[in-house]
Amino acid sequence: MAMTDRTQTAETDQSAATGAVDPKQDELSWQGRLELFAPLREGGPGRAMTHIAIIAISVAGIIWAVLADQSILADNPLAYVAGIGGFGAILTTLIIFLLRGPFRSRKVVFVLAPDHAEIRKRTAQEKVDAAVNLIADLATGTMAGQAVPQSFVPWADVTRVRYLPEAHQILLKLREINLRFHCHEADRYARAKAIVGAHTGNRR
Repeated sequence: MAMTDRTQTAETDQSAATGAVDPKQDELSWQGRLELFAPLREGGPGRAMTHIAIIAISVAGIIWAVLADQSILADNPLAYVAGIGGFGAILTTLIIFLLRGPFRSRKVVFVLAPDHAEIRKRTAQEKVDAAVNLIADLATGTMAGQAVPQSFVPWADVTRVRYLPEAHQILLKLREINLRFHCHEADRYARAKAIVGAHTGNRR
């Protein structure tokens, strides 16, 4: 089945006029929001304590860079170079943090398709995520491209599933990332659970 257009935000309904649709062939998409402090494994900015730690490290790095430019460390070339290097590293960390956190759009479209599960971001956010991955790759000298985890996964890659009926959430676990689907409504949660269960079986 072809993927729905990326601009689609309305919930799809492919229920047949007579009888129920096979969950493996069913497709469901709906608009929603990610949690404000979604964990890094779920593509979010991280928990609140992560934010506090990054800010603390950033402040320490900036202070060190300032001291390196003053008389306290100016007589030591190695300390000066270390200070400037630390400032550059901490600035890179801050840029990635801001783009992944406060400046990140939490509006998404949750998609459960016959061949994959996806948390679809807006086009503008995808461009920002690509920039974050590029900055991280340049800073680390790698081409991992995983500073922002992927949000499109084939069903075969899902290793575990956790159902949270009270919160109307479904958590798909993979080796390095998680996808959390916020279903909100009971009927939507039941249908989403049927689709996920048909593709993943007893992966708990």
